[in-house]
Amino acid sequence: MKTTAIRIEGGILTPDILEEIHSKSGQQSVDFGLKASESVKDEIARTFTNALAYWDIFQIKLESLKMDNPATSVTRNQLIVPLLGLLGYDKLEYQKRGLQRNGKSYTISHLAVDHANMPVHIVGYQYEYGLDTKPKTTTGRRMSAHAMVQEYINMGEELYAIVTDGHRLRLMRNTSRLVKFSYLEIDLERIFTENLFSDFAIFYRLLHATRLPSTLEEAPECWFEQYHQDSLESGARIRDKLSVAVQTAIDNFGNGLLNHPDNHELRKKVDDGLSMGVISTSCYCG
Repeated sequence: MKTTAIRIEGGILTPDILEEIHSKSGQQSVDFGLKASESVKDEIARTFTNALAYWDIFQIKLESLKMDNPATSVTRNQLIVPLLGLLGYDKLEYQKRGLQRNGKSYTISHLAVDHANMPVHIVGYQYEYGLDTKPKTTTGRRMSAHAMVQEYINMGEELYAIVTDGHRLRLMRNTSRLVKFSYLEIDLERIFTENLFSDFAIFYRLLHATRLPSTLEEAPECWFEQYHQDSLESGARIRDKLSVAVQTAIDNFGNGLLNHPDNHELRKKVDDGLSMGVISTSCYCG
C-alpha cells in the first residue's frame, strides 16, 4: 500500500510497517477497546467521517480570522483536541504556565494525563514558524516547536510526545541516545483535503490512544514501542544481508579480474603479495 500523507523520519519505524500494520499484533477489535463483535474497519470509517466534519468546521472558523492571527486557540479547540479525542485521548490538560525541567521552561501546551503525562504541543495553524523554524526573538531561547518538545522528552522519562500545527502531526520518540530526530509525521491537511481514507486508517492504527502507554512503566511494552523494536530488528537483518551481499559482490568482482586471461601482470602482483604476506589468503579466492 502506497501512502502519500505519512512520512517516517529516523529509525522510529520501517516503511514496511505501514504496509503490514493491519496484520500486525495488537490490531484486533479488543486491542482498540472495542467489543470483539465490532469491526475495526467500521470504527475507522466512522472516525474518519467525524474527523472530516471537524476539519470542515475548522476551516470555516479560520475564514473569520485575519492572516496575522496564528489561530492558536482555534487550532487547539476546534481541530486537534477534538481529533485526538476521536482517537481516544480523552484527557488533554492545558498547561497555562508551561512546564519546568532541569531549571528550564518549556511552553508545551498540553499533557495527556491519562497517558503517562505525554506532552502534546499544539501551535496555531497560521503560526508563521510552523514546527521546524526557530522564532525570531531577542529574548529567551530560540527553539522550534519540534526541537523544544524533543529536548523536553530527552531530558525526562517520557518515551513519546506529539507536536502539531494542524497542518501536520508528529509522534516523536525520545532520542537522548541518538543524534537525529526520530518521528512519524501525518499530513493532516492532505488527508482531509484529498480524502485519503487509506492513509487515515494507518494513522488510526498507529496512533490510536491504545497504541501508547498509560503509564511510564507500560512504555516498553506498548504496541507502538513493539512496532518500533520490530523495525529496529528488521533493519538490522537487512543490514546484515546487505553486508554479505556487498562482500560477495566484491569477491566476485575481484576474482573476475584475477581470472581474466589478459590479467597476467595483476595475478603476478597478487601472487607476490601472497608470498610476502602483504595480502591475506582470505582476500584471494582465485
